[in-house]
Amino acid sequence: MGEDALIMGREDDIEEDLPSLRTYFERVEELPAFALGRSGRRELEVRIFLAHTLRTPLPAAYGRASKPADSTLNDAALPAASLKMSK
Repeated sequence: MGEDALIMGREDDIEEDLPSLRTYFERVEELPAFALGRSGRRELEVRIFLAHTLRTPLPAAYGRASKPADSTLNDAALPAASLKMSK
């Protein structure tokens, strides 16, 4: 609780998940996007958001939530978007 998170996802996935993710944090700000690709071609556009101050625990994607030993959120908590917590 009270931690910040970096949320990353593909355009179509993040558009679907972002409204519900916003309810878990005090505020969410969009950072500049980046693209992955090969030979100068942009193949995958990734949107990035910085979420501030977790207000309530995130749900587990599968089964019971586990408590990580190092106080970071398991990346499996949200299947469509990547999430990394920081203190």
